[in-house]
Amino acid sequence: MGDAGGSRQALSEEEIQTIPQFGEDVFRAVTRLPGITGNGYSARFTIRGGEQEEALVRLDGVELFEPFHLKDINGAALSIVDVNLIEGVDLLTGGFPAEYGDRLSSVFDVRSRRPQPGHRRASVGLSMMNARALVEGADESRSWLVSARRGYLKIVLALMGEDEDIDPVYSDLFAKYTQTLSSKHEMQLSLLRSTDEFDLLEDDADECRQDMAIPMRGCR
Repeated sequence: MGDAGGSRQALSEEEIQTIPQFGEDVFRAVTRLPGITGNGYSARFTIRGGEQEEALVRLDGVELFEPFHLKDINGAALSIVDVNLIEGVDLLTGGFPAEYGDRLSSVFDVRSRRPQPGHRRASVGLSMMNARALVEGADESRSWLVSARRGYLKIVLALMGEDEDIDPVYSDLFAKYTQTLSSKHEMQLSLLRSTDEFDLLEDDADECRQDMAIPMRGCR
């Protein structure tokens, strides 16, 4: 863990991967840093008494609004960013540069990985909470990364004593393409899409279904 100037804390990819956290969630990982608290069930966190809504959350320089899955269950169960695509995070808790505007609480800056030239990799994973896949690669002038997750929380909610008639499902997709144009310029295109859906069974056995889709796109 690093600290620059007293108000900036940093976590590298290696540190994020080794910090124990529920659901492999980077938003939960930062609660291990000094001055940051979470409630154990929600991915939301607070800093020095400030509200999470006062924090600026960015992914590769693009602001994310309400970057959480299943906000109606335990106040936001998970973040929409797969921890396996993250290169590092910076957390600023004061003295913000002008680029961050007038944030009152904090700035949570997340950087996605950029594969090195000659590197190509594909991986899949399965846990009690989700199934995921990641593909990445790069050559001398371009790089690409695609990550997708599909989550199922019915088993987890049952263990937590939640209503067994709730069947939440979430998914997210992140894709990034970077093209080097010259020694000083590059083009980066990115896409982040998040979808939540859950079934509710009322006492009269009628089924209520709610779907939520949150698309986010960035270009720089």
